[in-house]
Amino acid sequence: MEGVNLNTAYDEAVANPDGVASENTAKEANHTYMTAMIPAGGTARYVIAGYLPETVGNAYQGQHYHGKLVLNAYQMDDTEAGNPDEGGSGTEDPDPAEHPEAYQVRVDFRNTETGELLGQSYSKIYSDLEKGTHTFALMDAAQGYAAATHYVAAPEGYVYDPADQASKEVAIPVSNGPAVIEFEVKPEDPGFAGGDGSEENPFLIMNAEQFNKIRNYSDKHFVLGADIALGEYVPTPSFSGSLNGEYQGVKYSVSYTINGEDHLGLFETNTGTLKNLTIAADSVINTTGNYCGTIVASNGGTIEDCVSYGTINGVLEASPENEGKNMDFGGIVFRNTIDAVIRNTTFQGKINPNLSDSDIILALYEDIDMYFNNGGLAVLNAGTIENCKVIAPQDGSNIKGTTYNAGLVTMNTGTIRNTAASGTEENPVLSVPTDPEYRNTLTVCLNTGTIE
Repeated sequence: MEGVNLNTAYDEAVANPDGVASENTAKEANHTYMTAMIPAGGTARYVIAGYLPETVGNAYQGQHYHGKLVLNAYQMDDTEAGNPDEGGSGTEDPDPAEHPEAYQVRVDFRNTETGELLGQSYSKIYSDLEKGTHTFALMDAAQGYAAATHYVAAPEGYVYDPADQASKEVAIPVSNGPAVIEFEVKPEDPGFAGGDGSEENPFLIMNAEQFNKIRNYSDKHFVLGADIALGEYVPTPSFSGSLNGEYQGVKYSVSYTINGEDHLGLFETNTGTLKNLTIAADSVINTTGNYCGTIVASNGGTIEDCVSYGTINGVLEASPENEGKNMDFGGIVFRNTIDAVIRNTTFQGKINPNLSDSDIILALYEDIDMYFNNGGLAVLNAGTIENCKVIAPQDGSNIKGTTYNAGLVTMNTGTIRNTAASGTEENPVLSVPTDPEYRNTLTVCLNTGTIE
């Protein structure tokens, strides 16, 4: 309180302006006492200080004094429980319906390698806890705690570090909940042949098992150190890192067999960078659906310096029951979105190589309408395709279909630059109906973009 001099006699009017009887106001203690109401969320700062006035004698010089702050806090609008200074117990337990946070505990995790907390998407929330003491222990801890014990699993991709951390106890309910506790973790060994997943030191992939782990670290960086035979493969749903098929000056290939319906490819979607990849000739997509590409179904990133010898097979027979199926196949991608880039990349594979002439004739009927909208590089391009090639395979053609089949792109609203398709009379790019009404072409079927 302002104006209190430790060298003066105790002044009850100043020290206890509210006239509250308490042992804290005993004169012999020479304490000051005050009551202050701080609103919810408010703060207050107090300074304990002593000084000697100018008029004091030398007898007080060089002496020291002790200060002590005793804080008794209670809810001012709760009078039933009494004043804590007079032995009251404070407020009643909060209503769980009105204050569910008082019955919650949040477990956060700190990365011991970086010293930083993981994002709260990794945190675990325990809600609707009963009143009492709750113990939180590591999932791998000995199961010897009391009934109100919660065994906490480490977040996916992490392990506890150290592995024998002590349990933590929380008394429920808590004020200003949820209560927050913390355990320490570190990234688990991802099991690659080398690297740490950074751009400077990418994970090294040497076998199919390691390649399949890309889906668990899809924002990291990877490099192939061997030809990868994936066998029967489920496409990685999304990828935003980088994958380089060249290691120490050697380019490696990936082969696969994919069976499914829509949006099939080595990756379903890519917003990262794929470079120096080779899709081997024994790579096959067998689909009963649409929207497929041998590298990516939907590309929103960069594909460069790649080559694909892969095959997309529409496996459905031409019939009214399958109307509108087995269409929209792209040699590299189904869709290249705005700002996406395909550069210095070649397709020398096959689309629908097993279609017979009778399948194609039947599929032209309006009530069947199948095997159309296929492109040597892409079906839809809204981004940039530059310095790319479609080259007819050594046996057969690149594309078999009905209508709107293009050597390059079926529909272009973006930019195609310095890109061409080439074949021979014996091995053409297109094996399709030649009547102009079917809109099949060696370049682009529908163009509202730029072709340079």
